[in-house]
Amino acid sequence: MISFRKISEDDLPLILRWRTDLEVTRYMSTDIEYDLEKQTNWFNQVVCTRPSIEHWVIVHNSKPVGLLNLEN
Repeated sequence: MISFRKISEDDLPLILRWRTDLEVTRYMSTDIEYDLEKQTNWFNQVVCTRPSIEHWVIVHNSKPVGLLNLEN
């Protein structure tokens, strides 16, 4: 079963690991450094304050497997 849940601050270490993994970054248009403080700042500045952007963790069989975001 696949489900979606809004991301929380508790998800940030996992999202940062995904976002800096070579298997993920090779498909991304931008790269970031592994910095949990910057990840937390991103969460507080973007996720918490911009209602035009939605972020969800994709969950498959109770295991987080990815991230989805929609803007406008």
